[in-house]
Amino acid sequence: MWPIEKWTITALSSAGIVLFAALVLGLVGPNEATLRYLLRATACTSLLQFLAAFGATSAHAVLRTPVSAWTVSNRRYLGVAFAISHFIHLGFIVWLARVYPDPFFSNTGLSFWLVGGSAYLFIALMTITSFAAPRRWMGEKKWSLLHTTGGYLILFVFFQAYVPKAFMGDVFRMPLAAAILLVVGLRFYRIYRRRQVGA
Repeated sequence: MWPIEKWTITALSSAGIVLFAALVLGLVGPNEATLRYLLRATACTSLLQFLAAFGATSAHAVLRTPVSAWTVSNRRYLGVAFAISHFIHLGFIVWLARVYPDPFFSNTGLSFWLVGGSAYLFIALMTITSFAAPRRWMGEKKWSLLHTTGGYLILFVFFQAYVPKAFMGDVFRMPLAAAILLVVGLRFYRIYRRRQVGA
């Protein structure tokens, strides 16, 4: 049994992000550079938590390690931690847009709002249905469809944000892009292996 389990994961993760953001804002102040830094930082924490939750089953099917088993048993709590992190990220997006609207809105197109807004809608619905009562109300088939569709949409958002720029030489995005590609590879390998077994 690992020392950190279930809601402790969610609580510690969320508290850590809030305390880190408060520390940065307190030391540096809420200028544009600071807000953009916190946007990048919360995007990173969100991505890592999302990959841990979304890739948990596929990773465990291939690796079968204590770490992958822990991730599978706690993916619900990692998923909620991801949602909290990403809504904190949304808070910084709104803050930046309100305080520095001209550079923000001139650098974002319609696709940003459509795809990003859809992703946040799925995050909210997936978080609500992570609890037992809403999941029972939906039924397993609809629940599975919601979480699978939302998971791949969120994966797409992170993919397009990190992978193309990593291939263009962005050093900061390279390890995160590698993590995304690893999870994509594990999921498709698991799908392929299941089809081979069922053939």
